[in-house]
Amino acid sequence: MDTYGYVVATSSPSRRTDLTYDAVGRTLTAKVYDVATLRLSTTTTYLGDGAVASVAFDGTGSVPSEGTYTLTYTYDAMGRPDQTKRAATVLTDNGWNVTDTLASRADGSAGTSAFTYDWANRELTATSPVATGTTTTAYRLDGLIATRIAGNGETATLTYDP
Repeated sequence: MDTYGYVVATSSPSRRTDLTYDAVGRTLTAKVYDVATLRLSTTTTYLGDGAVASVAFDGTGSVPSEGTYTLTYTYDAMGRPDQTKRAATVLTDNGWNVTDTLASRADGSAGTSAFTYDWANRELTATSPVATGTTTTAYRLDGLIATRIAGNGETATLTYDP
């Protein structure tokens, strides 16, 4: 730990991670070593409001090499996550409801997922192009999940301790 109480390194017999922080305690860099060989490093930048602006990855030390790339993040006028990009390629693109709930998420080549909510902003349905059909959730009067029915018809009924 450093003088501010932040963890600056973690280690095990075969792995070590070194961390650095900015003046307000946000992680700036993380370097992961396999014994003594640097395998992965990340550098994170932040916007003025504290939201993550970008994360640069360097995996050239890994076997096989994972190369280097940077993810950038944009936010809408309300500060909600808008897009995640790698270079000019949009990886995710979020759409929001006026109730501040996630309406849709486009996941590049995987397609677009859609979500609906009840009057209490609890998720009712989730439709995904990679899952079969629509997952539906029902709630108990106390707000806890009662059942969840997957798109393939499998039902999970939840019970809780009193």
